[in-house]
Amino acid sequence: MTPTGVGAQTILIVTTTPPAKAMVRRESILPALWFLGMGISLISICFVAADARQKKLVGAPILGLLLTALFLLPSCGNSNSGGTCTASPNAPTGLAASSTTSTGTTLNWTAPTTVGVGNCGSISYTIYQNGTQIGASTTSSLNVTGLSPSTTYSFTVAASDSAGMSAQSSPLSVTTGSGATPAGKYTVTIVGTDMNGLSNFTQVTLSVD
Repeated sequence: MTPTGVGAQTILIVTTTPPAKAMVRRESILPALWFLGMGISLISICFVAADARQKKLVGAPILGLLLTALFLLPSCGNSNSGGTCTASPNAPTGLAASSTTSTGTTLNWTAPTTVGVGNCGSISYTIYQNGTQIGASTTSSLNVTGLSPSTTYSFTVAASDSAGMSAQSSPLSVTTGSGATPAGKYTVTIVGTDMNGLSNFTQVTLSVD
């Protein structure tokens, strides 16, 4: 994409839609099922070959193994590492500005809590200036440039994951500096050249209130 003019910004945002039904990883179930089957087979052989007294001793471990398997197996395939994300994140908080000058500022905020269940992916952020989108970030900060001196701006930020975008954060008001020369003493060098190409200079000290 090509900016519309000198100093202008052109922002391209690509939003993808997750599949309606994501595959849930079940590989972790297979080892559990294998060990469970082998364990039951070995205990069953011992149970058949044992006498009546020994069968009572062998029966208790079999019952315990079956109950343990019924309790643990459902959780083997249920993990937030798979599945469709169910909810977008909360709005970012703690929006603040630092290193503000006459033409720019640095915005920082606190990452939101994740409320979705499933594979929601990484969180990205969209930044707004006076209600208009000015940029995006994958971290919780952004350097804003191109501002005007002695001007007040309102900034907000929204978070998004694979489920969608959050509401915008509480607005932050930022006023840029005047851009005037700060008070103090400055030394100015004045150089003069005559028609013969000879030059000389003098220095003057200026006091700025």
